Amino acid sequence: MLFSILFIALNYHSFLQLSSNYLDPLRALRHDDAFASDITDLLTRSQKPTSELDLLALLPSVGPPYNRLIIPKLNLNVPIAIPPSDALLAEDWEKLEMDIQKSLEDGVVHYPGTARPGQAGNFFVTGHSSYYPWAPGDYKSVFAKLQLLNEGDEYWVYYNGDRFRYKIFEKQEVKPSNVSVLDQPLAKRISTLMTCTPTGTTLRRLILTAQELDPETGTPMRVGERTKRDLPTIKPAALPI
Repeated sequence: MLFSILFIALNYHSFLQLSSNYLDPLRALRHDDAFASDITDLLTRSQKPTSELDLLALLPSVGPPYNRLIIPKLNLNVPIAIPPSDALLAEDWEKLEMDIQKSLEDGVVHYPGTARPGQAGNFFVTGHSSYYPWAPGDYKSVFAKLQLLNEGDEYWVYYNGDRFRYKIFEKQEVKPSNVSVLDQPLAKRISTLMTCTPTGTTLRRLILTAQELDPETGTPMRVGERTKRDLPTIKPAALPI
């Protein structure tokens, strides 16, 4: 009994997030679906020029100056932290783990050595589902509701000012020793979200693998392919000064 009380107390915030979807599932469903629909519509909406040829409307969609992960279904919009890569290059695995844990205080983490969005390979992101309540950082339960995502759900990434769209095609749980989930396939453009499961433990890892899509058309992106943009033809009277 004492162990159960301590376990719940240590992971209170994570369980609170999860319980909101179960105490009133219809309310959560309505909220999440509406939010997901609004965000997806906003992110996929093509910019159209006005009748006065508003040149600002012809500019590509530009993201924030910092990297972010957006999961509409979970009402989640969080920063992506990037740890230093010197420990990876030196093959100092203990320091690499320390760098990742430190970066998790600032958001979810782009795992060092994995592909960036838009590149061939596997853009790998990890985040806490629960952590010690006294530990520093505001993202100790950022992925507490990751288990609510399923195949077909989408998420978005802003990275170095560019916008990327992903659709989940595989959901699985693996042992912590299964490092094959970090593999970098050279003929694919995929992404992985990872967190510990069950909540409050480190027994297994929840793995969600997604295919990169064209942000506007929703078609799968192949290696070397660029985002399709349907921009109008511009025929100004003269070049700008």
